Amino acid sequence: MRRSRNSIFVILLSSISFFAACGKSSAAFEKQLSEAALRPVAAPASVAPETIGYVLFDPATGTVVEEFNRRLPLIPASTTKVLTLGLALRDLGTDYRFKTTLGYNGDLKTGDLVLFGGEDPELRVRDLLSLLGQLQSRIGTEWTGRFYYAGEPLFARDRIDESMEAEAAYNPALGSLSLDSNIIYLRWKKTKGSSEAHLVPSLPGIDLSLLNKEPGEEDEREVLYAGQGEGWLLRKPKQPEGMRAVPVKDAGLFTGRVFQRLAATRGVRIPDPQPATNPDADRTLAVHESRPLEAIAEQILATSDNVMTELVLLHLAKKESSRPLPLREAATFLENQYRSRMPGLDWNGFQLRNGSGLTSANRITAEQLLASLLYADSINGGIERLLPIGGWTQGMMGRLNRPDEAFRVVAKAGGIYYSVSLTGFVYPKSGRRLAFAIMITDLNRRKVYESANDKLSRRKSNEARMWMMQNRETLDGIVSSWISRY
Repeated sequence: MRRSRNSIFVILLSSISFFAACGKSSAAFEKQLSEAALRPVAAPASVAPETIGYVLFDPATGTVVEEFNRRLPLIPASTTKVLTLGLALRDLGTDYRFKTTLGYNGDLKTGDLVLFGGEDPELRVRDLLSLLGQLQSRIGTEWTGRFYYAGEPLFARDRIDESMEAEAAYNPALGSLSLDSNIIYLRWKKTKGSSEAHLVPSLPGIDLSLLNKEPGEEDEREVLYAGQGEGWLLRKPKQPEGMRAVPVKDAGLFTGRVFQRLAATRGVRIPDPQPATNPDADRTLAVHESRPLEAIAEQILATSDNVMTELVLLHLAKKESSRPLPLREAATFLENQYRSRMPGLDWNGFQLRNGSGLTSANRITAEQLLASLLYADSINGGIERLLPIGGWTQGMMGRLNRPDEAFRVVAKAGGIYYSVSLTGFVYPKSGRRLAFAIMITDLNRRKVYESANDKLSRRKSNEARMWMMQNRETLDGIVSSWISRY
């Protein structure tokens, strides 16, 4: 008897964890598993049917409990991070650690000092201080040679997504040598008749100018990118004082300058940083190792940090391809890995342009997203234990938090203007463990928004925010109904 596509889908999902344990492909086991019936339902009245797709699945029985438009490609936004981290945890290992190295060529103190980036997703100032301490113990108070920073040139870009705002802190530079998610902080305070403002950290080459003009109805941005280098413009602030995160545009140079500034505060003189054209080093002075990938993944899933996610993807693609790949090609690598590892799934409409979901170009169906979630859950210990907990932990603290909902949903949320998504596990009142993926995307409204001449206006932003708030409530309402009904 010929199986339907529906049957192949549930067969595949039922067997993902078994395939992973055996180290075999799905094709060897599909014929051994029984077919499962579907339970389609109508779309919620508040949502246009062509904008929503979801699937609720019981891994224990291999049955689709409920579904609607599960093969409709929509924008996954930050639920894309589940795909990136799931593959990285499986292939690199939960205990994998990233390295940042401080080395040198020639003579100690007078040769070339080189800070090498290894795509560490969570390199922090305290880690640079650790490297600096080891350097200081060897050289004392001065390095008279040159100071270089180094990384993969193909990874360097001034923002993650070119179509999104250059001023957005969630859209900063990428580079092998990245620091604290590549953001700095702009602080301001109004005084009598004027305003004072400065950047933290204040570094050479990162400039700030004050404008005597307030944000308006047609452009609500308070901070403007000057258009080149690291120049920033602050419009006349309305609040008496405040702080705003702004993105760095050159990750490697920024990290090198911070290292130099830290050294100066500790009484160590280091020359101005320069990009390395030949990044080899004869000797190693110090190495920083990150926390295990498992801990980094948990942090990413909670904070939805885009830079951290893209660094994981770039590093993974480099390791498995044996060569560095620019971000777009690394995303294609990720896409092809899922297609090849679950060949029984319908992958029509699936496309990835980055690994964080900070783009309107990614497409995935609810069926594909759920399969990817369960594939990620087949790692040692499962990805569920790393996902945010509804009503309790960062990433889901303010959602599904009523007394009858809290702790029953463990999931990753996603959202950009005119698209919201959620994927994870739900524990209904029956005690069952059900897996789900749900997305709501208005592709027409997103297209209109992107092409609008006034998309930076307060009116356009408010419309988009209202849409997201309403549709998050619809999405959460569907999940809440599952808690009570199943």
